[in-house]
Amino acid sequence: MSMMEKDYVWIVTDSFTSLAHSITASRISSSMEGIVGVESYISEKEQKFQDFYRRFRKRFGSEYPEEDNHEPGALAVQAYDAVASVALAISENKQRNQTLLQRISLSDYDGLTGKVQFNNKNVTPAVYQIINLTGRSYRELGFWTDGLGFSKTVDHSATSNSSMKYLGQVLWPGAPWYEPKGWAIPTDTKPLGIGVPARSTFKQYVNAEFDELENVTSFHGFSIDLFKETVSKLPFYLPYEFFPYNGSYNDLVKQIHLKEFDAVVGDVAIVVSRLEFAEFTHPYSEAGLVMIVPLEKSVNKAFLLMKPFTKAMWIIIAIVTIYNGFVVWLIEQNHWHELQGSPLHQTGTFLWLSFSSLFSLHGGTLHSNLSRMTMLVWLFVALVITQTYTANLASMPTVQGFKPATVDIESLQSSNNALVGYSNASFVASYLVDVL
Repeated sequence: MSMMEKDYVWIVTDSFTSLAHSITASRISSSMEGIVGVESYISEKEQKFQDFYRRFRKRFGSEYPEEDNHEPGALAVQAYDAVASVALAISENKQRNQTLLQRISLSDYDGLTGKVQFNNKNVTPAVYQIINLTGRSYRELGFWTDGLGFSKTVDHSATSNSSMKYLGQVLWPGAPWYEPKGWAIPTDTKPLGIGVPARSTFKQYVNAEFDELENVTSFHGFSIDLFKETVSKLPFYLPYEFFPYNGSYNDLVKQIHLKEFDAVVGDVAIVVSRLEFAEFTHPYSEAGLVMIVPLEKSVNKAFLLMKPFTKAMWIIIAIVTIYNGFVVWLIEQNHWHELQGSPLHQTGTFLWLSFSSLFSLHGGTLHSNLSRMTMLVWLFVALVITQTYTANLASMPTVQGFKPATVDIESLQSSNNALVGYSNASFVASYLVDVL
């Protein structure tokens, strides 16, 4: 395809570049000359790495003697640090009451790849090395650090620059004397064709409006504005033209593969099936599935007064109330003649005394200080119970009014004959069928 000649630029990521150390010179094709690669930087001068290096070569050579190269690549070093993080978290978790994931997220130690730390479950940005394939070998151009830029060294005295030109001359494919753009820049006679979804559900993101009087289509929305602002920041002129597309989003992405469009701008979700036909930019908004479900039916109002407490709580309240009344009755029966009489009369008086204590202290009729103290403590408990009951009862109409009938996708799957509505242009239908 003649894509390794002049005016082309190839920049490969860590997944390929990290193998450069493990590939022998005889396996590096001369047709790869000019490729620029980015890989995670590993300081091979550290004593910890030297120990790992010797142990790796010895064990790898004994288990795989047929392999020519026994050098540990960057992936092997990263895997070692990953296992070390888990092992360290397991050993420390025995002494602390934390989950394994919490302990791993708190990792803070010097690994083979450098400082191992996590920020919001993401690895702390590391230093990346820039290499340039030249013939059957490669040369190290310099380094790039997040927040600092490009530098020729990684020590504390290193100076940084935001431009890669600071690293010096780069050998590009075809060995041109100038810095290639990496592609043929469009002209006004042949601008970039940008496909735009014409049936977007969310008009705030992209809205294609056709003016019948002037016979033109205008494009508005957040995605359109973001694209225009990005193009305006380019250091060169980039002509483009928007074209509305009335098909589905999947078909719209396929038009790039079919070379009907050069790119697509709009509220296009990044899903695995679409990656087969096009490359996506870094997402600029959070995407995800959200279910809009009906509210749960309200409970029977006839039993609403019983709902603030559970059955177990009601039983406990009844037992404690009766027990408190029994204690007061036992103390006061020799001082209060109403508590004397037939067993039936005493039982009725005892129950009345028990449940009336929820609302009254009976301080004027109690004769013993011990019974007064018992009633005072119980009245405090009763006050807490009644206030809790009132608060729960008052909040129930509001809380239950916003309780969804379907909590998650699992409950939706378990229900029989569930009807799911979705936007015609959305990927939700294929996602529910193929994935879930």
